[in-house]
Formats: sequence, structure tokens, C-alpha cells
Amino acid sequence: MPNMHIVRGIPGSGKSTHAQYLSQRFHDDSGIVCLETDQLFMDSGKYCFNIDNLGINHKKMLNIVSTFISSGADVIISNTFTTLKELKPYLELAGRSKYTVYIHDIFTQYVSTHNVPKEVIEKMKKRFKPFDEILNGHRDNIEKIIDCSSIIYTTQGEKNG
Repeated sequence: MPNMHIVRGIPGSGKSTHAQYLSQRFHDDSGIVCLETDQLFMDSGKYCFNIDNLGINHKKMLNIVSTFISSGADVIISNTFTTLKELKPYLELAGRSKYTVYIHDIFTQYVSTHNVPKEVIEKMKKRFKPFDEILNGHRDNIEKIIDCSSIIYTTQGEKNG
């Protein structure tokens, strides 16, 4: 069964680093695709965030992931995914495609490589819910889109850190 790894956390938590670790750990002859919406903000090797393109780029990334999934590729998606609303399209895609989903919540805190303002990070911290809390509060809704027994949950760092 193919795998989808969802790496989530606030900016500066180490999502990209963890995604790269997973990519190296699970790489085999079939390959594994490592994706994040931030890649769509790159211009000539430089990160150029534009809030006006955020929604568009999230939709583009979902389409990119969908393309890889339709080919049966294992994928790693690293984004903030602070709420169920942000996770839901990926869980639906995985459920339709019979993927095993690994949710990796990252709670470590480093410095944001994209210079996200501290006040934005603080707002995201307040909004971010660990996946086990999301699952406990919305199990019935989640079960409608994916068999929860096909979700494996892991954490890195301290939840209250």
C-alpha cells in the first residue's frame, strides 16, 4: 500500500528538515516525492512569499500531490496544516486512493528560515492543534473521509514547548 506522510507544525519547527529526513529514510528504487507549498514561492532560488498567492499555491500543491498519487507514488507533504480544514483535502485524497497516512506533528522550535514575523507565529501556535486532539474531537467526520485505522500518528518535540 502506498504512503502519504503529512509533516505539520508552525514555521520554524523543523518541518522541512524532518521531511528531508523521512525522504532519505524511506527512499528506495521507487522513490518518494517530497513537497511543500513553500516550493511554489521560490523564484530563481530565492523565497518570495506573497500572501495574495497563498490560497492559489495551496490549491496548486494539492493538484501536484494528486498527480503524484494518481501514479501511485509515495509522497511527503510538509506544510503548517494547523487545522482539520487544511488537512481535510489531503486526507480525502489519501482515503480515495487507499493510502496509509502518517501524520508527523513537529513541536520543536527553531528560527523560521522564511522570516515569518513573530506575531504571525504566535497566532499560528494558538490555532495549531495536535493531530490526536483533532482526531479525538472530529473522529466521526474524519472516518467519513478515511479509515482512521490507516492513519499512523507520530510526534517530535514537546507538545507544550
